[in-house]
Amino acid sequence: LNTTVIDVLQSQGYDVLNIAKAGDTIENMVGHPTYLGDLARKTVKTFLFSGGGNDILGNLDKVIELYDVAHPNASDAAWYIRPQFDTDLEIVKSYYRLLLSQIRKASPNTTLVVHGYAYAQAQAHGIFIGDKFESRGFDLLNARQNALAQAIIKIMIDRFNTFLKSFANSSHVEYVDFRPIVGKSNWFDELHPNGATAQRMAKLYAPFLAAKIAATARKREAA
Repeated sequence: LNTTVIDVLQSQGYDVLNIAKAGDTIENMVGHPTYLGDLARKTVKTFLFSGGGNDILGNLDKVIELYDVAHPNASDAAWYIRPQFDTDLEIVKSYYRLLLSQIRKASPNTTLVVHGYAYAQAQAHGIFIGDKFESRGFDLLNARQNALAQAIIKIMIDRFNTFLKSFANSSHVEYVDFRPIVGKSNWFDELHPNGATAQRMAKLYAPFLAAKIAATARKREAA
């Protein structure tokens, strides 16, 4: 099994309750929440939320055009992205806003920490992303077409990160950008960074967790 960021944080002594399910969509997670009870008890200091990746990349076969020999280069990537992607992204944004409203209502002092996804790596015959590109006529064993596929992914991931960065301008919301620390060789599979990379990713979360713990300790001392 691959080591995840949550595994790393738990091994470092952080009290992290993991309620995530692999492959879940933000529509299901936020539309049918299982976390409201924990929030209502006002004991959740920080809410680490990872969502939207499956929604953004899970429907690639529906949001990209068929491979076209007239548009073979990475610089053609934007041509392939259908308007449906914009629709899907707006839906994801709406669920992030709903999530924040749920947290503010149930536990106003809880900090929401969101993260932007790094550039997932499409692989030939891959079960997460590669097969979807191949269903649209891409040959991912062809270096040029593989580079084009990666350029398409980059546009999508960058747009998602742009939203999350602006979303974090809201009070009690923090944003973590994993793109600078997850390179092409740092992946366990198409969608998930490997264990060594998870260690580095966890370091980006740690300041938010430590700050909340310290703030709680100060309040107890003051009391």
